[in-house]
Amino acid sequence: MKVYLDNNIFISIEDNELDFNLLRDFFPLNTNFFYSYVHIQELLQATSNLDKLIKIRLETIEKITNNNYLFPVKEKIKSKIEKPIKVISIIQQHPYFFESFRTAAKALNINRTKFIQELKIDTKELNNFNPKVVVNHINHLLKNAYLPEFNNIINLTGNNLHQRIATIFNFLDIIGYWKDRKNLKSDLARMYDASHAFFSSGCDYFISNDKRARNKIKVAFEMYNIRTKVLSYEELTKKYK
Repeated sequence: MKVYLDNNIFISIEDNELDFNLLRDFFPLNTNFFYSYVHIQELLQATSNLDKLIKIRLETIEKITNNNYLFPVKEKIKSKIEKPIKVISIIQQHPYFFESFRTAAKALNINRTKFIQELKIDTKELNNFNPKVVVNHINHLLKNAYLPEFNNIINLTGNNLHQRIATIFNFLDIIGYWKDRKNLKSDLARMYDASHAFFSSGCDYFISNDKRARNKIKVAFEMYNIRTKVLSYEELTKKYK
């Protein structure tokens, strides 16, 4: 079994808010936990005590994942053993990795207020729908506005699954579906969430304590028939208690 942990889970483990041994016990003995370069990229966004934080986080990642590393090969997600210290070295040598995230964060530039008005979106109602109903409801609103279906819009904006999931996250945020709290880093953080979603699509479970991200991920997975189970730590404990 493969399990992918969101960055907030690693942080909770470091802060002793969550016991990894308890989390691990919810899964079979042959379960492997994975990380990706996105965990490292998020780490490098820290603005204080970066050297100390890097040391702690890399130790945490190694301890939890045993260096099980996910990486993309076209549309597929592959795995190998790779120490996070090597991954961080590659990223630091190639800063253009960050630029691709920033470009994606600015994609799908739509006048949000006007778009919501034209589609007659009730965001409070939308947030209470399950993923399948969300997709159907968005399609219904787009059809009434004489616009292409949701999946057609998304497929036109990306050449691969990673890019399409990023567009879904942007689109959902624009229409107010579990919208992120706006700050200087919210657009970039949303792209990190989308990238974690992409890598978790190659696993059996994605564990995250970010409710906004989880709900967007579920919609993306519904659209592409991805069967990864998306749970918070609390939901995991209730499910397997």
